[in-house]
Amino acid sequence: MRHLSLRGKTVERDRRGRPIRVVGVLIDVTTERAMEEHLMRLVMSDPLTGLANRRSFDQALRTELRRATRSGHPLSLLMVDIDHFERFNDTYGHLVGDDVLCLVARALTGAVVRPGDLVSRFGGEEFAVILPETDAAAASVVADRVLEAVRAVRLRQAPAASIAVSIGAATTSGEDPIPAADLLSSADTALYRAKEQGRDRCVGADAIGASILAT
Repeated sequence: MRHLSLRGKTVERDRRGRPIRVVGVLIDVTTERAMEEHLMRLVMSDPLTGLANRRSFDQALRTELRRATRSGHPLSLLMVDIDHFERFNDTYGHLVGDDVLCLVARALTGAVVRPGDLVSRFGGEEFAVILPETDAAAASVVADRVLEAVRAVRLRQAPAASIAVSIGAATTSGEDPIPAADLLSSADTALYRAKEQGRDRCVGADAIGASILAT
């Protein structure tokens, strides 16, 4: 698809000041538009995994919370952390650690399948998944898919090594919305509990942080 820009100028007017002759130029700005879109992707994407980055996540979460408030639909958030990630770096080196991050990112995008959902790299070995119009029970189903997808990952440099994640899930009702920071805090607390309970599992929390499920 080509992008065109039309620029014109009035060169003659009648006695009442109305334009009667205009000259213009049609410019092909396809290359410039493609460059702008490329730069925007760089700004909003994680360079290693290709996922949305923290900046993109923050914007999307605010947008989805506003949408949930208007619609009255629930919104769920999954915080996903790679278990014992430091062992991969310490044992095999940081390049292998980067491979683990990319493999987990691929597993996440394969398990989170709806077009409206967002998978992002939150930072370090932590990922975040925004699930619009998703209640706690449905979020648990998605979390189970993520757990299974990551368990199936095999590292080429160490085929016998197992990769697993812990997940903290939090859900807010669109009828009783909470700030983004509170939803994040709730999911992060649930993630901490998942680590405490043995890792490789999901622990869910409601919007105020009470544990409600474990898978």
